[in-house]
Amino acid sequence: MRKFVLLCYGGFAMEILNSYTAMLDSGMCELSLVGFYDDNPCFKDSYEGSLPYLGSLESYLSTCDHEINYIVASGASNQLRMKLSRKCTDAGKSPITIVDPTAKICSSAKIGSGTYIGTGAFIGPRSIIGCHNIVNVHSSIGHDSVLGDWVQVCPGARVSGNAEIGEGVFLGSNSVAGPKISIGPWARLAACSFAARDIPRESVAVGIPAKATHI
Repeated sequence: MRKFVLLCYGGFAMEILNSYTAMLDSGMCELSLVGFYDDNPCFKDSYEGSLPYLGSLESYLSTCDHEINYIVASGASNQLRMKLSRKCTDAGKSPITIVDPTAKICSSAKIGSGTYIGTGAFIGPRSIIGCHNIVNVHSSIGHDSVLGDWVQVCPGARVSGNAEIGEGVFLGSNSVAGPKISIGPWARLAACSFAARDIPRESVAVGIPAKATHI
């Protein structure tokens, strides 16, 4: 069994926990969750669940046990996920990937390490999902699409076929990236918006069709 911990604890961590529990129930899980690390000291005294609080994020980075893998359980910030994952790499830590048993992953798709694929998600043929991504509840990635690292696809969002999504992109709930659309690194597509044309890097796009403004 590969041991792992959650880095950060909050609402998104609860979603990962739900998928992990479903993996255990399926009898196909080869992972063992040890506990969680978070910089918020209130967890040490107030957390009432059965998952142990193990200390600050820095305390995980400083541990000598490289057999304890991790997943960054923060949905609040793609930048935070990037920074933590890079620190973990520098510290010699290895990420694990969590795929909810209800997700449909086509056999020709590729999924990077440290990524979470949520309940009811669909990953299409020949699509490539980068590292440390979030493909959340009931979202879908079309055939031949490519997602960079640290991307977040919120619940219900759609990436159409042959789209190119740059690193750090945030796709809001129920948003849609149209076929063959390119969304530049660290851009944001607002909830319920439709990207009918390319979205420049580091911009925010809102509406139907989405209009981009620089951050």
